[in-house]
Amino acid sequence: MLSFTEERTGKNCVLAIEGELVATTLDTIKSKVRELIGGGVSTITFDMTRSEAIDSAGIGFIAAAHNSLVKSGGSLKLTGLSKDMYDFFVCLRMHTHFTIETR
Repeated sequence: MLSFTEERTGKNCVLAIEGELVATTLDTIKSKVRELIGGGVSTITFDMTRSEAIDSAGIGFIAAAHNSLVKSGGSLKLTGLSKDMYDFFVCLRMHTHFTIETR
């Protein structure tokens, strides 16, 4: 299961994710990200502090969100990653495209 809360300040938005960012849970958050970008948000931070797992579809979603934000002049940031998730993102070299931070 996946849930998230939204904290928006101007063109910046933090989505605090709780649960699993996996193929079966992505529809709602995909819609939210499209809505935010369409509404003029230029920076999205995914707070992963309470995220339990991520799969290849979740990685693909994050990459697509990054690409959409960059096309509109914005940026993406991941915060609150567990050490294992952080190491995984570094292994995928995602840290060369956007900011990632551990808990």
